[in-house]
Amino acid sequence: KKLKKEEGRRRAIEIARERKAAQQCNEVDPAAKTSTRHGARNQRRHQKFMKWLLDTFDLQKGSCVVDIAGGKGELAARLAYCHHVNVCIIDPREANVSKCFEDVVLRGLPKKWQQIYQQNLSENNNFLTEMMDQRVRQIVSCFHDGILSYKSYIGAENGSTVDKRHVLSYEMLKAVQDCSLLIGMHADNATEAIVDVAIALNKPFVVVPCCVFPNFFCNRVLVDGSKVRSHEQFCKFLAEKDERFNVEILPFDGRNVAIWWKP
Repeated sequence: KKLKKEEGRRRAIEIARERKAAQQCNEVDPAAKTSTRHGARNQRRHQKFMKWLLDTFDLQKGSCVVDIAGGKGELAARLAYCHHVNVCIIDPREANVSKCFEDVVLRGLPKKWQQIYQQNLSENNNFLTEMMDQRVRQIVSCFHDGILSYKSYIGAENGSTVDKRHVLSYEMLKAVQDCSLLIGMHADNATEAIVDVAIALNKPFVVVPCCVFPNFFCNRVLVDGSKVRSHEQFCKFLAEKDERFNVEILPFDGRNVAIWWKP
């Protein structure tokens, strides 16, 4: 919580400086577009991000993705219900994906889809829960690049270990190995780990960085020797990990810089 508060204050100062610089230049660079208020929520962010994912990575019915720091499960709910994509959410907090679908996603769907949903629900009251149980699974844990050390670990498969941390790390590694895409939308502390794991396992990925936590990750340095303190520097730091990476501005407000790669 202390880190979050500190990062929030730092972001507020950073955004204020960006606005002041834009006012002095009397123009706003669309590539660096920020929300009109700090912490503003874009109600269509996940919808636009999902469309971009489908177009960019050609996700098909039955594809499997790992959504790291998936939060309440909105992206997972959209992918699973609307596009029949299997999703593994890795997050330290368990999500109620069915509730998120009903509270957030359903009301934004076309009327015809809503009618079909209500019809299915009238025929089977557990329709949504059963569907989500089939297409969405969760690993309640923090994601970290330490899972790479479990490449030869087999204890979790035969139940010979009693250390839950080992089991969770092994489950995360297996999920990543079996997936077709790693996703990190505002994944905070896990952002760099997603990139490092994707490189090590030659996996397609996309991260949309948000919080930087410069005092926590104080060893991050750019190629030119500068320490990573700002969001812009963090994005550059991630992009510098491999010259094959793509950097793209996504079509929503707020932190919208995507670093992605398709091997």
